[in-house]
Amino acid sequence: MKRICLGAFLFMQALLDASTGYVSVPLLLVQAAVGIGMNWGELQSGQIWVVCFFPGIVLLAFSVLSRERIGQGDGWLFLVLGLYLSAVQQAILLLCALFLASMWIIPSFLMHRVDKENGLPFVPFVLAAYVGGCIYGWF
Repeated sequence: MKRICLGAFLFMQALLDASTGYVSVPLLLVQAAVGIGMNWGELQSGQIWVVCFFPGIVLLAFSVLSRERIGQGDGWLFLVLGLYLSAVQQAILLLCALFLASMWIIPSFLMHRVDKENGLPFVPFVLAAYVGGCIYGWF
């Protein structure tokens, strides 16, 4: 059930990110509320959740330090993903998404279709990596 919910939220966020260039904060709040509801028993059992939020915290820190070269929305998204995936799964997801994004952006940059000042919607690559990871059984 978690995989389907997370896939649906990532799909909606990917559509919004591709069309507007931003991650939807209200949708993130709904996604967080659903994630808390699905994990309520585990949250109360005292499981250490800080570790699951670590990738999101790191991305938020990079966003601030890089003056939003990495969007804060991506950091907030990975922070919320801590409710659905372990830190290791998030690291795998992030690496796969970065790989897919580089496979897209490098040829586009070399063929002068994009320049380095343009932003790249990252959530569609996160969605593609998540779907691929679900197919391979990583998530």
